[in-house]
Amino acid sequence: MAITTQNLLDNYFDWLRKSSQVNHLDNATDEIITPFVDDINDQISIYVEHLNSGKLRLSDDGYTLSNLTFMGLDLTTTRKGLVDKVLNQFNIKIIEEETLSIEGPEDDFPTMKFNLLSAILRINDGPRIKKVYKLNRDSDLV
Repeated sequence: MAITTQNLLDNYFDWLRKSSQVNHLDNATDEIITPFVDDINDQISIYVEHLNSGKLRLSDDGYTLSNLTFMGLDLTTTRKGLVDKVLNQFNIKIIEEETLSIEGPEDDFPTMKFNLLSAILRINDGPRIKKVYKLNRDSDLV
């Protein structure tokens, strides 16, 4: 008998749970190390801060945008525009100058985590960003 698609999904969720690690940082903050990797093959971490009245703040602790700078990709006007489009698409805000963040009720955690991870992966899409850079490297647009 062939495995069902539901079984495949169940297997994926089991793998995702086993491949994720939670580190308790302090009374209000945990780090989730996900199995997803960025363009330099580092695992992507998400920080969960428990706020008052049943709210959460999820963030990347500034890693994503600082990683772009580390790769030599300054946030020029054009590149900032691309990043802003991604952030708007996934309802992500920038706090503390370079930290990607989303806030909401605890019940929205799955969607918030999905949105933050999606934004991080899209922004960290080095080949896409580098392609734009390469196409426009002789101009001030990028």
